[in-house]
Formats: sequence, C-alpha cells, structure tokens
Amino acid sequence: MSITVLHYGSNTHPSLIYWGFALGWAMEEELNLFLLSRRYQLPAEKIVFSSLEENAAEAEADIEDVFEQLSEVSKFASEKWTDGGRGKPPQQVNVWKVPIDSPFSQLQSLGRSCGTTIYLVEKYESARSVENERVTELLEGASEGVVVIRPQIFDFTKSPRILIPVGGGPHARYALRLADKIARRTRGEIAPLLVETDIGDDSEAFGEVSLKRQLAKAGIAQDEHVKSQIRVASDVMSCVRSVAEEGFDLVLIGSSDVGRVRKLLFKTLSDRLLQGAGSTSIAVCRSPKSQTQRLKDFVEKVLVVTVPQLEREDRIRLFETLQGGSRWNFDFMTLLLLSTSIATIGLIQNSAAVVIGAMVVAPLMTPLLSAGLSLAQGNLPLFRTAAFSVGMGFVLAISVGFAFGSLFGPDEPTAEILARGGPTLLDMAVAFFSGIAAAHCVARPNLSAALAGVAIAAALVPPLSAIGLSLALGAYQNAEGAALLFGTNIVAIILGASVSIFAAGVRGKGKGSGGEAWARRSLVGLLLCALALAVPLSPVRIFKAASNAEVPDEILGKLSKIVADTLSGNNASLNVRTLGKKFAVEISFDTSRYPNEEQMQTIAHFVDANPSIEKITLHPNIVVR
Repeated sequence: MSITVLHYGSNTHPSLIYWGFALGWAMEEELNLFLLSRRYQLPAEKIVFSSLEENAAEAEADIEDVFEQLSEVSKFASEKWTDGGRGKPPQQVNVWKVPIDSPFSQLQSLGRSCGTTIYLVEKYESARSVENERVTELLEGASEGVVVIRPQIFDFTKSPRILIPVGGGPHARYALRLADKIARRTRGEIAPLLVETDIGDDSEAFGEVSLKRQLAKAGIAQDEHVKSQIRVASDVMSCVRSVAEEGFDLVLIGSSDVGRVRKLLFKTLSDRLLQGAGSTSIAVCRSPKSQTQRLKDFVEKVLVVTVPQLEREDRIRLFETLQGGSRWNFDFMTLLLLSTSIATIGLIQNSAAVVIGAMVVAPLMTPLLSAGLSLAQGNLPLFRTAAFSVGMGFVLAISVGFAFGSLFGPDEPTAEILARGGPTLLDMAVAFFSGIAAAHCVARPNLSAALAGVAIAAALVPPLSAIGLSLALGAYQNAEGAALLFGTNIVAIILGASVSIFAAGVRGKGKGSGGEAWARRSLVGLLLCALALAVPLSPVRIFKAASNAEVPDEILGKLSKIVADTLSGNNASLNVRTLGKKFAVEISFDTSRYPNEEQMQTIAHFVDANPSIEKITLHPNIVVR
C-alpha cells in the first residue's frame, strides 16, 4: 500500500512534498511521487530516493529539486518525529518519471501497480490547465481516496494544527481520520469544528452532542491532541474562515463534488487565509469509493460504450419537454378529463376499441417520465411537480368514472371492467418495458411516431376509470384490483423511464450531492414497492391459495367438466380471484354457440352447491367452423 503524490516540477508548491511525506508516515504506507513532465515518455521510469544512502546525481533540475526537498523533510522527520515510540518516517521514496499527457487509464494502472490507496494532488487556479483536468479525473474516476490541496508556505519545523469542519457524511469522517493520523504522527493538533445554527440558549449544547456523535462514528478518541470547537453562526463558511485565521496550518474538508472543490479552494474561503508566511493551506478530500459506487461507475462506462448518449442540446430539450408536459394546467386537465370519459364509456360498453382510443389521448405518461428523469438527475422539484399532476389526475379520473358509473353504469361489471381488476406480474412487466420505450422515444424526436403504441401498451387511464365504475357498482374487490393495477403501472413505468434516461447519458448533479442521496433513497423505495406489489400480483400464489384452501382440486375438475360437457367448450382457462373469504371464478372457453338457459341453470346449481364460490363469470369465445 502507498500514498501517491502528483508533482509537476517547478510548477508545484514545495509544501506538497511535506504534506505527502506526513500523510505517508501517518498512514504507515510507502510514498510514491509521480513527477509529470512533457520531457518524459512511456513506459514510466522509476528512480528510488533513499534517506540512508547517497543518491545518484541527476542532471535534471526537477529531479534535483525533488531530491533536495525529500532530503530536507526526511532529515527533520527523523530527528523530530521519532521520539516517544512513534517509529521511523519513510526512508525510501519511489520517484516515477511520467509523461504529463499520459491517458488517465495509464496513470491509474501505474497507481494500482504501486498499491496506491490515496492520491495527493495540488489544485491550480486555472480551471482549464492540464493539471486541473487531472484533478477532475481523479475525483470522478479514481476508486482510491483523493486529497486535493492548495498548499502554502509552511514551517515544517513545528507540529501542524489542522482544522476539520464537521458536516456529516463519509467524506467528512474520512477527513477526520486522515487529520487524526497526521496529528498523532507529527505531534500535531486537530480541531474538529461544528457550526451550529442559532436555535436558542441550548444551541451550543446541541452542537456538542452532535460533534461527539460524529467523532464516535469516525472512530476518533477524545485525546489531548483533539481540541474540539463549537461555534454558533448562520454562515458556515464565514465561521470556518474566521476560525482558520486563529493560527491553523491546514483546513481539511471532506467533499466529492468537483465544482464544490474549486469553490472551496478559490472562492468560498477568503484569499486572506492564503497570504504571507505561515498562511493556511486548504485541502479537500474524497473518501475511497464504496463497492456500490464502483459498480455504478462500471455500469456508466459500459453504457457510454454500448448506448448512444444524448448530446447537451438533446438533454436540455428532453428536460424542457417533460417539465412543460408535467405541469397541472388547463390543457393537462382537459386531456385527462376527455380521455377518462372515453375510457369509462368504453368500459361500460364493453368495447376494447374505445378503451384503446382513450389510451392514446391520456396525458398521464408525461409526468411519469418526468419522475423517471428526476430520479436520474436527482431533481426533487421536478419530481414534486410530476407527483402533484399524477395525484390530481388520480382524483379527477376516479371521480369521472364514479360519476359515469352512478348515472349510466350497467347492472353488473362488464368483462372490460373486470379485466382491470385482476392484474398479474405480466402487467408489471408490460408497464416497465413501456416506461423504457416511452422515455427512449421522447428523448429521440425521430422516434415520436411510436409513442402512441407505447401509450396503448401502458394503459394508465382505464384502471382509474375501472376504479370509479367499480365503486359506483359496489364491486369493491374489483376496485381494489384496479387500484393495484394502477399502482403497479406507476411504479414500473417510473423505474423503466429512469433506467432508459440514465442509460441515455442523463446523470445526477454531482457525486455526494443532496439530490443524488434523495434519488438513491427514492429508487430503493420504488424497488421495495415493486417487490411488495409482486406478491399480490403473483398468479402462482393466488392459484395455490384457491386450490389448497377453499377450492379443492375436485371442484376445479368439475368446473373443467362443466365447460366440456355442459357448455360444449374447449381450450378452457380458469381464473380464480378472491372476494373476501370466497372466490370468483372466470371461465374463458371456445364454443360454437352461446350458453342457453338450461346450461346457465346447471351452472347456477353448481354455485349453490359450493358455498366457497361466490360467482362464476363466463367468457365464451364464439368459434365458427
């Protein structure tokens, strides 16, 4: 295991080697120094620096300067830091000559061959410099820990004082652990700082409890070198800046967002911390990536290679399209009202064609796609907009269905109404793939012609109409089934849309951001909902409950015999649904004629003779030969 310092010769601040040396010793790991220059070529050449032997003279000025700095720091560390049983500092440093324009993948490969666990790199003010591009690559692409520092002149003959603002999260705890190890090795001091908002007289006491909890999570013991500080203030960064001016040598902050790193190093913390001898260095660290994050990075790399990624203009257009179509306004309400009315009439008439027409008009797909986009982006405001529209649409559609059912409803639910009351796992699969297809079509305008077919497959409005109609007709069990179908469609379409949009190149705001954390929790919640919905949707579970409990195999056999003998049908299929403690049986079969009165009477007697069966619904398919 080793610490790797990226050094750019004369452009690098001299203090960088000191902090690398201190970090390597604190972590009890070897120290590697990647000296990057345009003069070098691959493969990288290694030169070993040793504090115990005479080092070979090097003609290159950069190498001579690096060896001189290493000698100075190593000599001081051996004399001042080894007392008190602290062991010996690194006596050997591997210096690698690396081309400055090496691909990041080759730099990573070299780092892994050296057993790198932490990269230490300087951040420069120019955002477009080669050095800062490397910083971005490390923060986003390296699996190992990364420390980005803006070093200042430091008198390393004294022990360092390190200030660590504590804000919670894995990166802040990582910063605490690094600072604690450096301070213990160098006889330094750390000051965990918690800035508490002013909530009254007990603000400081609350802050003290919170800070102790954070230190315990990070595994930091309250020893003499730990000087905790609690401040009450409304502006966190102004407070950090004020405390840092009290003689601290390093401010170490945990974060993983590239944009925030630059802001912390060059904007948020005042330049007066970086002026004059003995000024304060500022560093931002990112903890090593978890296995989950590494898997996500791997998936993203595979998607970039295998799936065409949306350009920036396409992503902007997608966002504008979905955001505009998700708002609850007059147009949205009108389309939903019309589509629900059409679907309800189709269900009452038992007309599949009319129901299909209603699916094309329905606008509910757009807010669900917006919800999928919000999960891919970590965009909570967009999700709230979509959720409000879906919620209002839910209420409106059920109200329309109930009104039509009360005024024009049939005496018994039609086959189309009943069909929405018995969802299965296949319905969930259809909704999931519909979400993927719809998001794919919306993101690519040349495929917009396929959206009508996707809308028909998704079937969002008919279940809502069926809920209202079933409630009006007193078919409460069927209303529950239709509600289950609608909920299944909602969850599956959002998940499918999120997968499709993520695969197309829409990513979150920034690693470690609040939006990403919300999106991660929401995705987990939706997946749990999908698993929970899969239980009542499972036809295997329902059939077993029916056949093993209330409806024995003998009765199911008699039902099949009735179809074959009494109804003169074949290719029969039985669908058993629960109605409280009883069961409703639907029989679909092929026949050459409709059942007559005598046949219907035979079935009625069968129902009377079996109390566990509430009713039998026949679906004859007339076959003309």
